[in-house]
This record gives sequence, structure tokens and C-alpha cells, in this order.
Amino acid sequence: RVALVARSEEGLIETRAELLGREEERLRLCRRGGESSDLPPAEANREPSPSPRRRLDVSLHAVDLSDIDGLDASLDELFASVSGGDEGEAEAEEEGRTAPTTTRAILINNAASLGPLGRCRADDPTVDFEGSLADLRSAIDLNVTSYAWLCRRFVRHFSSSLSPSGKGHRRRVVRVTVVNISSLCAVQPFPTMGAYCLGKAARDMFGAVLAKEEDQGPAKEEDGEVGDEEGHSSSSSSGGSSRPAVVVRVLNYAPGPLDTDMTRRLAECDALDESLRGWFRESLRGGTMVDLDDTARRLADLVVRDEFENGTHVDYYDLDGRQGEAEKEEADKEA
Repeated sequence: RVALVARSEEGLIETRAELLGREEERLRLCRRGGESSDLPPAEANREPSPSPRRRLDVSLHAVDLSDIDGLDASLDELFASVSGGDEGEAEAEEEGRTAPTTTRAILINNAASLGPLGRCRADDPTVDFEGSLADLRSAIDLNVTSYAWLCRRFVRHFSSSLSPSGKGHRRRVVRVTVVNISSLCAVQPFPTMGAYCLGKAARDMFGAVLAKEEDQGPAKEEDGEVGDEEGHSSSSSSGGSSRPAVVVRVLNYAPGPLDTDMTRRLAECDALDESLRGWFRESLRGGTMVDLDDTARRLADLVVRDEFENGTHVDYYDLDGRQGEAEKEEADKEA
């Protein structure tokens, strides 16, 4: 299994990645080129798992998702490295043995920016729209254009049915999950945050459309073998019967209000709506923001258990009732 995590400067994603590492064998963290190249502490200090099946392979990659002109080339390099764990398939096939394959791929996209803040009409000099047309375009490129393109490339890459050697029809991936880190701003209007709300709403809708397309009628493939999630396989008949393509799952997850660089900027931004700015300040001072570990755990449980409607928007607070049941089940397993 492999998880690809695209992040911004907020820091939430390291916690989330560490939790997903309980299940995923290969973890690829993607950051902008100018960010720190150190692994998150939870990963750098990880002890090798006693079980080879649970060993976590972590690597960091510099990918600038705001560079639209160079995005395809960057993604080519990224996916080549992500597929590196399958490079032994060709040798295994030559020797007539079965090599371990990737059966599940997960993309978690947390890369985003606030974009320009201020009233959309921007005719009041006291609350003027921050930035220029170029700033707005840059925000849309990062928050929407690169997100949609990364999703498209990710799903297409991991929907390949052939092994790297091009021999045989053994499925490399049978389930692809795309997680968009969403926000309440995707479904509710927040004054002076028009650019940010625009980006979040567009991402949610793109994910919903992707899920709808996959649910309505996935492509069919002919002949060969298809593996299930446990790595087993079954052959289709020699008559060339068709079978469903990989299962694609999409989740728009709003993690709740968090204590991040973004919220601290909002608490001090003069261009932000006064009531919003006051709410952020009071929440930060009072320590009432959602706990990073808690929201990360809820997301990890959703993804690992695969318990969500495809393409839906799920908020942290929607899971309050579910969380107690999940924690009880986890405790029973440990006992």
C-alpha cells in the first residue's frame, strides 16, 4: 500500500501521515521546494516494526503545486518515485515468482493558501481586497487548478492494470482513495474570505463529480487477473469477459478549526471581517481549537475503515457519535 500526502505549511498533515502509517507501507510526503526537508519527528523517530508487513517506508519530495507550467514534469518525477516500490515485479515475473504489489493508493491533499482577503467588491479602503488580479490567479492555481490536475494524474497513474514490465494483466492497485482537506468554508459563506471559500467549494465539487463518474460507470478491462485488497488474484475466463476497473473513493474532509499558521494570520489580519477576526483571536487565546491528533485520528479511521459516502463532505463535528464506537472497537482489539 502507498499513501501520497501533499501538504502546506500548516503542520496538520504530519500528524495525519503518522497515523495512516499504522496501515500504509509506503508514505510519500510532498512539500514545496523551499520548505524544510526534515521528516516529521513522529516519522524520523519511528522504530522498525517487528512485522515486515507493517514496516513503514517514508520519503520526502519537493513539488511546487503552484508552478502550473512545471507541474506535469514534477508529477512525472513524483509518480516514478512512488512506483519505485514495485520495481521488483519485472524481476519476479522473469523468475516465475509472485512479487508483492501495491493494492491500495491514498492521496491526501492539504496543499492550499488563504489567497487574497477582504470584501469581494473591494470599494472600501478600510477593508480593501488584499492583493492583485495576479495574486487571485495564483491562489486559484494552487487551490483549484493544481488540485484537480494532481487528482486526475493520481487516479490515472494508479488505475494502470499492467505490471511495470508490461507483461501479464495482474492488477497493481485495486482501490484508489482521494482525500481533499476541505473546510466549513466550502459549504458556508464567510465574509472577506471569498477567494478561500471559492477554492474550497471548487475542490469539493470536483471531488463529488469524480466520485459520481466512478460510481455511474467505471471503464471495463478485458482478460487477465485482478487482485483483491489482500493481494489475492483471480483470472477471468479465456473468452475475454470484462471486469470493473479499480474502485475510486473520494472524501472531502473538513478537520475543524485548528491552531495553525493560517488561523494565526486570520486572527491578526485587518482585512478580515471584524467578527471573524475576533472569533479566531478568542478561540486561540481560550485554547478551544480542535486538537490536531484528534482530527487526524478521525480522518485516519474514516479512510482505513472506508466508511463514508463516496464524494461526500464530512466535517470533524459530524463524527462525534461515531468516534466513541471506533475507540471502543480499537480498545477491544488491543485487549
